[in-house]
Amino acid sequence: MSHRKRLLSVVLILSFGYVLYGTFLRAFTLNSREQDLSVIFNTIAAVGKFNVVVDPKVRQKMSVTLDRVDPLQALYIVAKLNGLQVKKLAEVKGKDTYAIAPQDVIERGFEQGFTRAKRLRYAKAEDVAQIVSKGLGKEVNIGVEKDPRTNSLVLRGTEEVLNKVEDLIKELDLPVPQVMIDAKVVTVQTTFTRNLGFLWNFGVGKAADGIVTDKTAGSGSIYAITEYQRTRNNSSFYDSPTNARGSNIFSFGDFYRSNFFLNSAFAALETSGITRTLSSPRLLAINGAQAQLRIGDKIVFSGGPSQPPEERDTGTVMDITPRINKDNFITMDINVEQSTARFDRGDFPTITRTNAKTTVQVKDGEEVLVGGLVQENSSPNKIIVPFLVEIPLIKHFFQKKNNQNTSLELVILLTPRVVKQNVAQDTGEISPPPISLGIGGSKGEAPHVGLPEPGGPPSPGGAGPIVVPSARGSPAGPGGDLSDINDIFDGPKPRGPDTAPSAGPAASAPNGAPMPPIPPPRGGLDIPELGL
Repeated sequence: MSHRKRLLSVVLILSFGYVLYGTFLRAFTLNSREQDLSVIFNTIAAVGKFNVVVDPKVRQKMSVTLDRVDPLQALYIVAKLNGLQVKKLAEVKGKDTYAIAPQDVIERGFEQGFTRAKRLRYAKAEDVAQIVSKGLGKEVNIGVEKDPRTNSLVLRGTEEVLNKVEDLIKELDLPVPQVMIDAKVVTVQTTFTRNLGFLWNFGVGKAADGIVTDKTAGSGSIYAITEYQRTRNNSSFYDSPTNARGSNIFSFGDFYRSNFFLNSAFAALETSGITRTLSSPRLLAINGAQAQLRIGDKIVFSGGPSQPPEERDTGTVMDITPRINKDNFITMDINVEQSTARFDRGDFPTITRTNAKTTVQVKDGEEVLVGGLVQENSSPNKIIVPFLVEIPLIKHFFQKKNNQNTSLELVILLTPRVVKQNVAQDTGEISPPPISLGIGGSKGEAPHVGLPEPGGPPSPGGAGPIVVPSARGSPAGPGGDLSDINDIFDGPKPRGPDTAPSAGPAASAPNGAPMPPIPPPRGGLDIPELGL
């Protein structure tokens, strides 16, 4: 035995030395200055004892200094530095042949192009096509076409390139987790209006040409002022003294005589109101994708003579971009805007905006509050009678004040939750479903069988050897008897604790001959129960 080990050691040492010696003999040193590539390739091929075929369009020159390198390695180094591809063609009379040319020439002349269709399950074909074109398009010659109808990619290229692209697509076409965002948008608007003071109006009537009737204009458009009161500033409107005086709580009557008309009204009124608006939208967003929420109005206003109408969204505008972290936290980029439009400058609206932009990180299922978006408007208005309003003590009888205050507060509550997804792994293989046999054991458990060595105990973790029942009354362990083949699917029949398995009549083969029972395994082992 020791002689064999020594001989084996000597053989291994000699073999290793032969490999080192062969490598040492093939290593060479190359020095050249401004030499044609074809000459350099032919020199390397002569040293390495292989054939090379160089594209005639390759006419570059280069300087090379390589010390103790393998000829084939030197061939690849020089080719790569000049943007050329090396293609191994065949072995002729014990020598390898290599073609050296640009990549497009190699693909057209030696590599067959293929076309494959790849259907995507989760990613968008447009996004994946852009990544493949930008990521691999500069390195390899690959054609990518997208089919939005079936969400598929049509790939064209060599087999090697297509395999690389398919490996990349497998890494990109993965299910993306989603986030359910429960939003509560609460808008509280408070208004307060106060009117207090005296309002004086007067006018002088004139004669009218033509027929003058009550509340009817004559040809001169001058109305008669007789037994009627003026209730509006426009002298073209009159009403009967018996009608209501509008919304003023306190008012004096009108004083008139002939063509002279005088009106004095005292107003004292306060109005307050609170309006609450609650909306509870629910958004489902893909991880890293933006979800948008618009609550409000769309304002459309005309542009110039050569401009089309423009649109603006007013109200509550919310943009949310969730990102799921590994530690069960969710990072959200939130951009909330509250805006109102006023048409106080002709046809072009004035839009008042309140914006809040932030990035928050919350745990899955926790609530975050975005508030503080408050708009307050105050509109004081004062009507006075000149000169008389400057008289002390009685100046309050010659002025009227109107104050209107509006407060709008926006509160947003956001609760993000990660949506649990059950996505089956697509391995590309079709396997039959498992068959569960009701033999002994408890329900729902898979068979756990260990095969013992001949003559030894059952292996740990196993239940014993597998025994196929072939005759009525064959032993099936303490769980029960298998009377016939139907017991495999119906389950064993129970028996009493003291009842031993009895040998029944032998089962018959299809031709009517009795089927011999299967002998027990060697070693005199008892047949244990098969636990499922």
